[in-house]
Amino acid sequence: MEMTKVYTGKTKDVYKLTDGNYLLKFKDDVTVDEDGNFDPGANNTGLKIDGVGAAGLRVSKFFFEKLKEKNIKTHYINCDLENATMTVTPAEAFGKGLEVILRYKAVR
Repeated sequence: MEMTKVYTGKTKDVYKLTDGNYLLKFKDDVTVDEDGNFDPGANNTGLKIDGVGAAGLRVSKFFFEKLKEKNIKTHYINCDLENATMTVTPAEAFGKGLEVILRYKAVR
């Protein structure tokens, strides 16, 4: 299926698919502090950790599948863990939107 890149983010690239849905490609980029050290709470990328994108996708898949089991509507369609991609429907934030971020500093 053809796709067009529409956005490059810190941890994901977003592609528009010909069917109108979107593909999120989870990257192995991680955030760093001002000195270039790994910092999961920072807002700049500067390091790559192999497999971190796929790990983030596994967590996202877990929660989206739980919501699906409860018949709670989301933009999630499916994911491909091997290629670290998630397919979603077009969605618009309502109100001020909602973002959930969980960060642990397990590494120094």
